[in-house]
Amino acid sequence: MSNYNEKDLKTAYQIVSQDLFTSLLKAQDNEVIKLGNLGKLTKKERKQKCGWDQQNYVYANVHFKPFGKLKKLLNEQIINKYKLKK
Repeated sequence: MSNYNEKDLKTAYQIVSQDLFTSLLKAQDNEVIKLGNLGKLTKKERKQKCGWDQQNYVYANVHFKPFGKLKKLLNEQIINKYKLKK
């Protein structure tokens, strides 16, 4: 990464962010968007009835599930941070 200047990294980040934004908008209910070897995003449509006005509300929910290697490394970070037993 040291070969890239800050402007190049910012431009790349903007391109990736815009692509992800567009992909999420186009995704249908329960559609999966893979993020390389990091994991996947799943867009789901949720329906909830409000207790106050008995109205039904629908909203989008995006869930991230990391793949094995990332999940393992994130768990190791938590174990090390809180000195948990493996």
